[in-house]
Amino acid sequence: MFAQKLLFTVILIVLNSSAKADGAIEINEFCVETGCFAGDAPGFPVNISEAGSYRLTSGLDLTEITSGAIRLGIDISASDVHLDLSGFSLNGSSVCTGGNPDCTVPPFDEIGIIVAPETANIVIEQGSINGMGRGIRIDGTRDLVVRDVRISDTAGPGLEATGTGLIDHVRIGNNGDRGIFLNSPSFHVRNSLFVNNGAFGVEGGYCSGNVFVTNSTLTGQTQEACLFQPETNCCDAAPC
Repeated sequence: MFAQKLLFTVILIVLNSSAKADGAIEINEFCVETGCFAGDAPGFPVNISEAGSYRLTSGLDLTEITSGAIRLGIDISASDVHLDLSGFSLNGSSVCTGGNPDCTVPPFDEIGIIVAPETANIVIEQGSINGMGRGIRIDGTRDLVVRDVRISDTAGPGLEATGTGLIDHVRIGNNGDRGIFLNSPSFHVRNSLFVNNGAFGVEGGYCSGNVFVTNSTLTGQTQEACLFQPETNCCDAAPC
């Protein structure tokens, strides 16, 4: 056990050195306890309140939160933020099973990442969000980019957003509700995969180059409810 902890510590030191070398500010399970940087209070959520580049150097486990009505992983309240999940995961307590996902509802409202209103130029990329009430919630952000992110086992929507932006190369599946719910027509969802979500794979926005497989089978709805789409989306091996 000691050897494993020592090895993990060495790995974190190497990752931290790399992060600092390119200017990224690190976020990991160890610094959460005391605050990962100036302006971030101890404990969850990790509060990103200043512009900059941020990088996960370990996974984050929201089930460790034992008080409060909301379990929130990362709270972004500044503009011009680049959050690189670096292949790591944010994990909650929800588990979804079956062809029409039946999800255990977390005892708290668990949200992996939330982005505050009146922010702009936010990038979230390269990681996973699992087992939340909602994976990512975007509240009126301009010029958002979410790319190369996987979201699964959320009791509610995998991603819900208002504002403007691009959602690219995401994989969202096995969620109890919609894969993506867009309360705004000014989002473009492209080149992404939506599998086994309890409702629409995508509701709202402009969709192109996406693949939808066995979504909405419980409700009898169509696979998707995009506001606009060319003939480049595929629903169960046929044009949508």
